[in-house]
This record gives sequence, C-alpha cells and structure tokens, in this order.
Amino acid sequence: MLKEEYGAEYVLNSSAEGFKEEFTALAKKLNATTLIECVGGSTTGELIECLPSRSKVLLYGALSEQGVCEIDPLLLIGRSYTIEGFILGEYIKQKGMMGALSLINKVKALMLNKTLLSKINKKFSFPEFAESIKEYKSNMTAGKFLLCPQELGQLTDGQAFEEFEI
Repeated sequence: MLKEEYGAEYVLNSSAEGFKEEFTALAKKLNATTLIECVGGSTTGELIECLPSRSKVLLYGALSEQGVCEIDPLLLIGRSYTIEGFILGEYIKQKGMMGALSLINKVKALMLNKTLLSKINKKFSFPEFAESIKEYKSNMTAGKFLLCPQELGQLTDGQAFEEFEI
C-alpha cells in the first residue's frame, strides 16, 4: 500500500518474519548510520543491533509507553553506538531565526514534492481533549490527530496536510 499510494521505495513491516535481517541488509545497502526512533521499549534495542558500528539513535518518542530497554551495553561500547534524545523545539532554537526559516523552506519543498507527507486522521475541539487521547492511543498509526482551538470544519477528516499552503 505505501509503495503504491505514496511511491515509497523502501517499506518494511516490523511484524513480518525476517524483518531484522531485511532491516540490517537495507541499513548496510544505504549506509544508514542514524536511526530516528519513536517507539522505545525493546524496539530500540532490536533496531540498534542492525546498524553498523559508530551509528547513532535519535530517540524522539515512546509510542510503546516503555523505557528503552534490552540494549546490550557491550554493543554500545564495542560498536561505539550513541543514543541521544531529540526535541524538535530545542533543535530549531539552536538553529536561530535564519536557520529556522531555512528549515521551514526545506520542509515546505519536501511537502510540495510529496517526499514528506503527513495525513490528518481526525480533529478534536478542546472540550473533546480526553476523548482524543483515548482514540489516539488506539489509532497511533492512522495519521495525525489535531487538537483545534478554532472552530472545527476547516479541515475534513482524512484530508492530507500537503494540501494546505504553508
């Protein structure tokens, strides 16, 4: 589906048999040395083992709602892996005003050529906040859930973010 719908060149299913071997081969083929990870739990430990020496993990989320675990410290030492936290707001702050504007322009270009997509699944008003958290937790991969302070109706459910002017 992702290959056809979005034209993705590489699509891996972490639930599929042989995923780790496929991920390892693809990391080697692409010379991938940075893993941008949002799941946490045992996933981080499983994926870091697939990367070449001197690779880095940028952890920016915890969708599993578990701490990073099951990482062999000898791999960290022996393969010289690093794990860092990543907060977008801090990264942008370090770039300064001109750097932030440059990043915005790069992101805009990636969205316009559909390299970067973000599908909006559902929107909620502030009074629906508690409901939105429950629904989001049971549908995290379905797309973005927006909390809208303005009146709803400006976006339609399932409308893709790339359709809007930045």
